[in-house]
Amino acid sequence: MNNEEKILTLLEQMNGRLDNLETEVASVKTEVASVKTEVASVKTEVASVKTEVASVKTEVASVKTEVASVKTEVASVKNSVLKFEHEQFPRIQAALDGVVSAIERDKQMDERLRGVEARVEIHGIEIFALKEKTQR
Repeated sequence: MNNEEKILTLLEQMNGRLDNLETEVASVKTEVASVKTEVASVKTEVASVKTEVASVKTEVASVKTEVASVKTEVASVKNSVLKFEHEQFPRIQAALDGVVSAIERDKQMDERLRGVEARVEIHGIEIFALKEKTQR
């Protein structure tokens, strides 16, 4: 094989390799285009997630404000209840003691009244008996 034939053989090999490289470059370009499409999709999704995160942060801030407001209201109600109990407890206790005392007095009066009624009944019977004796 002479030099010309060797050069032609080498050129043919190089053309074959060049064709392979061109095919591989085309394949890489296709894959790069696909990756670019996926990256664009991911960027869109990231933007959407950022928007949702911002919305969640706003809602969390709103909830924190509402919780703080509720805590303030609970503290105010607690203080009002404690103040009411402190101011009104002696009055309520006195009224309760008065009711208990009145109930006990009513029980005592009922017992005394039963005793008086029993004596009145006995006296009625005695008076009736005396009338019967005097009428005979």
